[in-house]
Amino acid sequence: MSSSLISLLGKRPNNGEFYIPREEGESPTRKIRRLTDNLRNLITYQTTVIVSTITELLEVKHDWNMLKAQIEELREKVRALRAQVDGLPRHLRRDHRPGGE
Repeated sequence: MSSSLISLLGKRPNNGEFYIPREEGESPTRKIRRLTDNLRNLITYQTTVIVSTITELLEVKHDWNMLKAQIEELREKVRALRAQVDGLPRHLRRDHRPGGE
């Protein structure tokens, strides 16, 4: 459990259970209300982080798909250029192709 959640819920005594320190003169109802408000704030914060993370992941996915499309276009261009080079007479290909004879 995160330390921020522990600080919202209270401290852990020796028996391992959580307790919420009561402020001076605070009624049990008010204590529950304060805990509920703190948990609501924590949930709101976590929801904001989750939504932000999802948005970023969707952007990354979009960018990844764009890169995949660009890579495929480049591969097609390389294939077309290789086909053009392969169509040249052998004596012309030799000097212009890496590893050529």
